[in-house]
Amino acid sequence: MRSWRRWRGQHGEQMAVQFLQRQGYRIQHQNYRCRGGEVDIVAWDGPTLVFIEVKTKGQALFGAPQAMVDARKQNNTSYRTSTSVLMSWPSHSSPVCLLK
Repeated sequence: MRSWRRWRGQHGEQMAVQFLQRQGYRIQHQNYRCRGGEVDIVAWDGPTLVFIEVKTKGQALFGAPQAMVDARKQNNTSYRTSTSVLMSWPSHSSPVCLLK
């Protein structure tokens, strides 16, 4: 069961990457992990660095995918992970950021 979920999650992330690339995003990282957490995709949308959490669901029976990323996940994990990415940037070239 777990391998099926992992495959479906990876497949969903690949579909998201392909979609984002078609929309003109430049993918910086996939599955970026740090001490503070993990973010599925870090990408550039023009001059803006975007942090993207991907949720893949087979059916909407238990709610919409966006409901799976609650406020705690948005505020804690994404914030700490994005801070880790930004800390690696030279201070003179820090990008504008957006959490999605």
